[in-house]
Amino acid sequence: MIVYQMRERGQRRHPAQILKAGGVKGWLHFRPAPLDDYSPAVNMQAFLTDGQAGPELLLCLTRARLRIDGVMQIAGTEYFLRGRKGRADRWRQSWLCVPEGQEAEALRRISLIAVPPSATGFTEDDDG
Repeated sequence: MIVYQMRERGQRRHPAQILKAGGVKGWLHFRPAPLDDYSPAVNMQAFLTDGQAGPELLLCLTRARLRIDGVMQIAGTEYFLRGRKGRADRWRQSWLCVPEGQEAEALRRISLIAVPPSATGFTEDDDG
């Protein structure tokens, strides 16, 4: 499976950034997260590994939701630990997933993404 990360630190990425970074090839897992006392409801998690039982290639998505519309779209929350005792940073993340050989469909979908206007009201095309 080829996975394209649609966000960086919770912020939507520009389509050019997504295309430049490219997709990550790996084995996609989507399954219920282990139950614990803090979250008795069943939550799903998604992660991408190098092979069926290899190391993780991307940060795991918790509370993951899946939508299939020609391609797979997975949205969830990724946690990044700052240190052994530090709090984890938590960011929204979404993945666009396609089987190998279907990269053209992913690139077509990425090129259709509307770029949000900047907070200043100016766009990248403005000269100043």
